[in-house]
Amino acid sequence: MTSGPQGASAKLDPSIAAKIRQLLDQQDDPDFVRECVWRFVDYAKEICSQAKRAALGVVLIVFAFELLNRGLISEASITNFKLSELGFLLPILPVLASYLLLRIALLEREYDIFQDIYLELTRQALPGFWKSDLDVLLWPNMNPTIGQIPKSFIGRGRSLIMLGSNFEGAIIMALPVVFLVHAYTELFEDNGFHSAPVWVSFALSAGLQVMAFLNMIVKSRS
Repeated sequence: MTSGPQGASAKLDPSIAAKIRQLLDQQDDPDFVRECVWRFVDYAKEICSQAKRAALGVVLIVFAFELLNRGLISEASITNFKLSELGFLLPILPVLASYLLLRIALLEREYDIFQDIYLELTRQALPGFWKSDLDVLLWPNMNPTIGQIPKSFIGRGRSLIMLGSNFEGAIIMALPVVFLVHAYTELFEDNGFHSAPVWVSFALSAGLQVMAFLNMIVKSRS
């Protein structure tokens, strides 16, 4: 999971800084710069909202899987159409969860790109604002973890706060993996190791998770 910004990225693509410098050299309207800053903040808020909706979807899928797997839900009605057997949904739910996890990973990548541009823009156009770290406080935090407060605002206890943030992040990253392992363990036990639908579901989930993992690797190296 991505963490809150802590100043301009040391790995920032040089072309971003050059393009921003070229833009500022041709644009001397301070209102234009402020509008750009707030537009980026709005974009980041929308990305965060989409990611949180996707995360909520994963949580709902986990609950639905458990309810169906334990037989607590056996039928559902949609308008005048009644489904009396919902067991067919069990292999589908982990795939949906994997898709939403991939979507979150892609949204994080987009979020990081906007964050780099935003921080570089404030560094070049609003140096006093950037040095104060107030730009970081205004930037939306994509994750439910702590750690958004800039280092310069934290005195004693900073190490404890960062430790707590890392611990929260580790738990959040581990929970989807735990669910998928649990889901496919249950599916293979209930349907047999040679069940074609379960293997198709497993292959789709694995492919989606590999894409999410590769996206995380690309993000960490960028």
